[in-house]
Amino acid sequence: MEIVDLTAENVSRALYCPGREGGREERRKFLLWKLRDGKVRGKIAVEGGKRLGWIDYYPRSDGWIRIGCIDVDEESGGRGVGRARLSLNQFHIL
Repeated sequence: MEIVDLTAENVSRALYCPGREGGREERRKFLLWKLRDGKVRGKIAVEGGKRLGWIDYYPRSDGWIRIGCIDVDEESGGRGVGRARLSLNQFHIL
């Protein structure tokens, strides 16, 4: 499993967010807008070219972060995908 940064080139792998209203196109536009402005960061877990899960987060001025969405594909559950994306050294916000 590899953890990669969310970028404009791979944003299509981060469009599903459980419990959020709106479609994939609205989510794509939102993430691209926030990425362009440097307001969002994210991590995508991939293995063999397949997305296993992802997280988007928003750095705050007080040093904390706000997690916008975290998702692990159902068939990847129990493999440590979520834990790998939440590892503090992955955030690079300090």
